[in-house]
Amino acid sequence: MSPKYQIKTFYEIDQNLIKEWESLWINAVNATIFNSYPWFKATSKTKQLHKCVIYLCYQNDELVAILPLVEEKRFGIKVLTTHLGSYISDEAILLKEYNAQLLKELIVEISKNNNLYLTRVSSTNVQDLKNIFPQIFFSVIGVNPIINLKGDPLSSFSKSSRKKLESILKKAGDMIVLKTFSEDDNLNELLKVMIDIDTNSGKQKNSRDIFTKEEEKRFFANLINYCRKYIEISILYYNDKPIAYTFNLKGGKVYFGYQTSYLFEYRKLSPGKLVLMRSLKEIAHSGYNLLDCGEGLSAFKQEFTKDYKLKYDLHYSRNSLVMIWWKLIIFARRAKQILLPEKNSRDYEFLFTTNLKG
Repeated sequence: MSPKYQIKTFYEIDQNLIKEWESLWINAVNATIFNSYPWFKATSKTKQLHKCVIYLCYQNDELVAILPLVEEKRFGIKVLTTHLGSYISDEAILLKEYNAQLLKELIVEISKNNNLYLTRVSSTNVQDLKNIFPQIFFSVIGVNPIINLKGDPLSSFSKSSRKKLESILKKAGDMIVLKTFSEDDNLNELLKVMIDIDTNSGKQKNSRDIFTKEEEKRFFANLINYCRKYIEISILYYNDKPIAYTFNLKGGKVYFGYQTSYLFEYRKLSPGKLVLMRSLKEIAHSGYNLLDCGEGLSAFKQEFTKDYKLKYDLHYSRNSLVMIWWKLIIFARRAKQILLPEKNSRDYEFLFTTNLKG
């Protein structure tokens, strides 16, 4: 059977490719900020690309898929993978429509001379790929709580939490104010506010703050520079003092609560929950279908939704020894996570799951 799609590889990006990429993104079935050209630009500026290969799939001269990859190492093995994959919350491949034959031809082409590691692959694509390539190894990398924005976004909020938050707001009155900022505002100054909050947060006390390394600061600065129109930053003020923030990413039909933090000394006000509760209806009225709350099925997130979707890592090599090595390493890491689970999180329950969801 002859190939149905024409696959081209590019090693540099020109204006024609950018136009094609942006045109496909507008009409793609799985468009998010994470498979957009501005995102790729921001990550490219954050960390130098050693070797970049961009795969483009055409059908009757129309671009129907694009997958940008870079050369790195995965557990000591050279692979083609997503650049700065640890920063993304959804898959990097961009598709006009979900199509098993397209995925088959693309994976066959990439794996001719390369080992492949993709992160945050959707369950829709995983199901198609498992049917075609049973030898591909998939493992759950993320459990993302989600909120349906088409109905009442507060309907899944636990009654006890809602009652507590309403009581806090009633007592505080005008002392608590939420402001949301977007592309026309001074986002660079707001980034400084975010860093200050994160530095004095509970995350910092547990060594989980995101601005410890210069790369993180550079990454967020580049997001503001190149993805500005896809960013919203919500700041919660108490007596005019910034005490909490959420850094949100929009694009396509999904709104991502990408990062959040609050000042540890104000934790009794439940600032993270207050930001979410006050933001939800506003987000729903903006035309998005879904709020993705980011990775981690924490006790905090379970108070306002029971729904979630799973994201998967894909490992594939034609070398059976490489596949065995990867599986041994991943199973060992998973076993450690199960034996020493993260506090107040249910993520460990999904580490060996074979049930596709989301």
